This record gives sequence, C-alpha cells and structure tokens, in this order.
Amino acid sequence: MSEQNIIKSLKQKAVIPNSVVLQFIGQSGMIVQGKNETIVIDPYLSNYAEEYYGLVRSYQPLYKPIDLKGVDYYFITHDHADHLDPKTVQICSKHSPNTIFIAPAYCYSLLIENGVKENNIKLIYSDNWEKLGEIQFRAIPSAHETFENNSELGHRFVGYICVLNGVTLYHAGDTIIYKGLLNYLKEQTVDIAMIPINGRDYFRFAKGAVGNMNYKEAAELAYHASFNLTIPVHFDMFSDNTERPGNFIDYMQEKYPRQKVHMMAREERMLYTNNI
Repeated sequence: MSEQNIIKSLKQKAVIPNSVVLQFIGQSGMIVQGKNETIVIDPYLSNYAEEYYGLVRSYQPLYKPIDLKGVDYYFITHDHADHLDPKTVQICSKHSPNTIFIAPAYCYSLLIENGVKENNIKLIYSDNWEKLGEIQFRAIPSAHETFENNSELGHRFVGYICVLNGVTLYHAGDTIIYKGLLNYLKEQTVDIAMIPINGRDYFRFAKGAVGNMNYKEAAELAYHASFNLTIPVHFDMFSDNTERPGNFIDYMQEKYPRQKVHMMAREERMLYTNNI
C-alpha cells in the first residue's frame, strides 16, 4: 500500500460534539478521531512478530507505520509485539516528535530502546483517571490469562477507558474476564467497547499463545456491562490463534438481539455519535 497519512485525513473531518470517527487498522489496532485530537491504540503495522517470533501474519499490514504521522496520543496496552510493535513505535516516534506514548511502566525500556524520548512518555502505574489535552482516560487491569503486577511497576497488562469528545470508549487490550472487571466497566456508561474474542486453550498456550476471553465470554461481558456498541477484535491476525467473528455475531443475535454489535471490515472507517 502506498504511503498515506490517515491521521491528516481524519483530522480534516468535521467531527460534531458527542461523536468520534473510528478507523480499524487490523488485529486490535484502532484510530479514534475526536473534535481536535486523535488517538491510536495498539497499532501493529509491521512484520515484527514474524521476523522475531515466527508468528506469520494472515494478511499484510493495512497501513505503514509512517501513516500514523501526526497522531496526538499513542496508547499501548502491554508489551507483546502485536500491541507494542517496535517497528511502528520507531517510525512513529521519529516522524511524530510531538506524539505522546501512553503505556504501562513495564513498557518503558522498550519505548526508550525504540527511539521514544522520555518527555514523550506517559507511564501508567495505577487505575486513576488522567487527563491529556481533551482526553480523559484511566487504565484498568487486564488479565492476559493471569495478572502480572508489582508494587513498583503496576500492572503489565491493561485496558483503557477513554472519554473523547463526549464519547466513552473501552479498549480491553488482551484479557480474560476476571472478578472485578465488571465493577470497573459499570462505573461509567461505555459507548463503544473493543474486546478480543480469540479465546484460549491448552494447545495454543503450550505453543506460547497467551489467551483471551472467547466469543461467548465476550458476548456475555458486552451484555452484562451494558456496552452501547461492541466491536470484536483480535480474531484473524495469526492463523493458529483465530476465531470466526460470525460466532460472536450469531451468539449475540440469538441471545441478546437488542445488544448492538458491529464487526469492522479491514480499513473500515465509521462515524459513531450519541446525538441520535
């Protein structure tokens, strides 16, 4: 794909209050445009995982890392390569000197090693609400099979609840459902939730594929947390760690037909508004 600045393209959109534009960029990657500022969450836009870990992509990156030039905030949920992609970080930090990288403290050394300046890093140690520009956000714990945390660094795996232009988003990162997750999610009304559905099993874990909630668990979470709109992610990047998104859609339609869900196509751009 030829070079294109999707951030510049998004920033040219006139986004009305209580609305956001979402751009799906593969795996768990999502760009969100508010009124004035743009965030990206967990972009994986290289073949790093294949080169270093033998994890072959099912399809080539939808965009190039340089296409994120000008993004205001770069959120990272944890240090796995398909969420903290060193090559994407390197290129984005080089061409976007004003971008702020938000990540768990576990990610600090990787960010520094890949060219991010210390002044451009916002480390997350707790689940307190933070504010940067027009964005309010908090990181809540994620359990990628299990919790990993210590008193100095906090949680290794997190999800983010962000409020941008009057819209509340939840990006789960990688997680299973754990006791207490619903409590975090019910503290506010979540307009849009982006949650993994690829699941987990013994054989994948034995090969090093750390798991997530499966599609039934994700559907139940969407219902019990009362998400207004749920977008399934993390289901088709690596051939041995996949799930059919149709299973999630079918389950929701059969069991919770009033619950809104949307499977974003590759490269899809979508306007969400609370004004209707």
